[in-house]
Amino acid sequence: MKQKKLRNARLCINKFKEKMASLSYVLLISFLLTACNTVYEAERIDASDLDNEPRVAFVRPDKYSFTIFGSRSIKEHVEITYERFSTDDSGYPLVELGLRNKGGQSFWDNKATNITLSIKTNFYKEIKPSQGAPVYETNWRQLRIVRGDTVHYKVLCPVKLANSYQIRISENIK
Repeated sequence: MKQKKLRNARLCINKFKEKMASLSYVLLISFLLTACNTVYEAERIDASDLDNEPRVAFVRPDKYSFTIFGSRSIKEHVEITYERFSTDDSGYPLVELGLRNKGGQSFWDNKATNITLSIKTNFYKEIKPSQGAPVYETNWRQLRIVRGDTVHYKVLCPVKLANSYQIRISENIK
């Protein structure tokens, strides 16, 4: 009787081990598949597509996400509070942008993280950026945003001919 109970217990334990092993294989494979990055071929885009791009673009969104559930986007953590294009008192183009670190919006992302981003602005003579090269281009600048805070980014173009702009925001570029 004891041997029969012992054998049944061993069978149950072995079945449980087999189920756990197969579950761990499935989890391992799913984790490896989600950790892979997709690579796209670089190709020319149509000029009309470039003209329809937003003035503020988020690029290289690899760092600020949780691989399995996240959207893999910096926009998940950063919110644009305002965007203005004007001229200063001496007639030079001025761009102002407010960026707020809203933190992760998911239940698993509860750390009070600071985000360091790189930001670059291009100014164009034409309203449509596809019409030519930028007349002025800033260097990459670092912006450190504490969770919940808003950073006010201002850039002045020293070329009065600029009528349009595009801002690129990326992960921290060292």
